[in-house]
Formats: sequence, C-alpha cells, structure tokens
Amino acid sequence: MLRIRFGPADLARVTVAAAPDVLLETALSVRHLAAPPSGPAARRGELAAWRRAVKPGLAARAGILARLVPPAGYLPDFLYQPTARDAVTAAELAAQTPTPQLASDLNPLHTVAGASATRELAQGSTTARRSLAEDLTRYHRSSLAPLWPAVLNVASADRALRSETLLRGGVEALLATLQPGWRWSPPDLLVPFATSHTVELCGRGLHLMPSYFASSAMLVYDPSAPTVLVRPLPVTDTRHHQATCSERCWAGPAPECWHLWPRPPGPRRSPSGPESRRPRPASTPLCCARRA
Repeated sequence: MLRIRFGPADLARVTVAAAPDVLLETALSVRHLAAPPSGPAARRGELAAWRRAVKPGLAARAGILARLVPPAGYLPDFLYQPTARDAVTAAELAAQTPTPQLASDLNPLHTVAGASATRELAQGSTTARRSLAEDLTRYHRSSLAPLWPAVLNVASADRALRSETLLRGGVEALLATLQPGWRWSPPDLLVPFATSHTVELCGRGLHLMPSYFASSAMLVYDPSAPTVLVRPLPVTDTRHHQATCSERCWAGPAPECWHLWPRPPGPRRSPSGPESRRPRPASTPLCCARRA
C-alpha cells in the first residue's frame, strides 16, 4: 500500500495536469504493446485495432526505446519530460540529459537488457544521443501520433469530471473519488501498491497526472517540487473514442513504419512502477518518504 500523507498546506496545493506527459505515455505505450495489456488500458475497446496495426515490427520502429522499457517496473528518469509540450521537444530534452544522469538512469537496465544495449548511451555518446532522439520521435510519429487525439480526449473528459468534483465538493471530495480501489482516509491517500511506503508531502502539495497507458499508480518524486502521482485514466463509455480512432484508422499498416521510485530521493525525478527494483532505505528522512 502506498500511503500519501497530507498536511494542511498540501490540501491547498493539489493540482490536476492538463494532459498526460507525452514522453512517459510514449514509453508506456511500448510496454503496453510488448507485454500482455493490464489495467484500464487493457479494457479500452479503441486500442484493439491499434494494437493489431502497430505491434508487428515494434522492435524495429521503437529502436532503442524497446530496450529502455522493461515489461514492468523501473523506467529511466529521462523518459519523463514534464516541460515538453510535444513529442519532438520531449525527445530532444531526453537526448540532452547530462551524462552522469544517463549513466545512473541506465544502470538498473543492464541486468534487464544487457550492458551492450545501453553502454554507449550511458557514456553520453553523441551518436547514441542522436539515435535516442530519432528513435523516440520516429516511434511516436509512426505509432502513437494517430492515437494521440483520442488520448487527449479521454484525459480532457476526466479532467472536466475532476474539476466539477472539486468545485462541488472541495479537494477532499476530489481525493475520495480519484480511482476505484483508492481510499481517502484523512490525512492519508491510500493507493494499492506492490510494497508498503509512506510519502510525506511536506507542504509541497500533490500534482495529479493522468495516464492513458499506465497499468497502475506511479510516483514521480522531486524533493524541490510537488510530488507527482500518475494515475491510470478510468475506462468509461468508449463509443466516443471509437469514433475518434475507429477501425478504419488502422485498416492498413502503421504509417511510416521506419518514440516508486527506483532510487533513494535525490535532486532528480524518478518515475517507476509498482515492481520497483530498489525500494527506499529505512533511513530515508520522514519528510521525503519512509517505509510503512
């Protein structure tokens, strides 16, 4: 169980993202295609035709991204770029990640994908950086871009619902209705999780980030900013989305078939899934995160 603890100041600093993070969704879409679908995304009717069209040839289109996204758990930090407003910008920012951070982010993947797959990128090679940006952009353009309007539509509808809940019932009503199985038990938000952790928000607040492809909750931690809670978008009436991205959109091959917490708290963001490979140590300060 993930226990997110609010103080009085945190309740006044709860915000809702306008849209999913484009680079994180790109990475999670690769995971959705490479592994058996799970979570709400597995029940989205509009994704069936999309999977049939884009899954063949996934490794060739995704390039190095296919090796950066294991079937579950850890994701490299640089695959989360919240300041980017489009996939091209996000890919460029990821490719500009400082070399020490690249090495740190990629180290856990060596036992998953093999050291040779990521060594050059971890060393900050100019060629590897360029390939990363190209692969991220190409995969997004060929596989995710045609679906992206549907992703934004689902996120927009959910944001409108959260906003209405906030207006009618206040922030506690918002927290109490975020997700099936999640529970607001003041001062804690209880989120199903593979391991037990308690996160103290320490007055910095909570930023709610929707995700179309996430199978479960994810936490993005930065000690100098509001904690980000990534939540899977629920599945509602799919008729609108099927009209937005219908079967005929995917009648042929994909166009241009050519884009919690794994580590102790630190100055960088750390997106990860429930199967985190490196839980926080028991000595972690109370105002960052601690074992339950």
